[in-house]
Amino acid sequence: MELLVMGYGTVTFFVTLVLTLALLGAAIFAIIHAARTPEDAFRATGKWQKNYWLITLVVCALVIFLPGFFGMVIAAVGVLVYLLDVKPKLDEVRRPRY
Repeated sequence: MELLVMGYGTVTFFVTLVLTLALLGAAIFAIIHAARTPEDAFRATGKWQKNYWLITLVVCALVIFLPGFFGMVIAAVGVLVYLLDVKPKLDEVRRPRY
């Protein structure tokens, strides 16, 4: 019974596991997107350079595995800034809308 209260069978554990896996998947997607995007697109949007974003996203992907929620929050901020701010601008530069 004690294992279910404080251990691996709790709702908190499963919620944390799902959030961690979702954030890791988003970080991997963002790293692949940043790696495949040309350097010129980053310059055209006025955002950080490609190398800075790649380093930031890889560090965020590694920080996810720090114990506690603090690492997940830091990683979520970095990944979400890329996905919600930088990626749409890069896609707009690469494929302009007419």
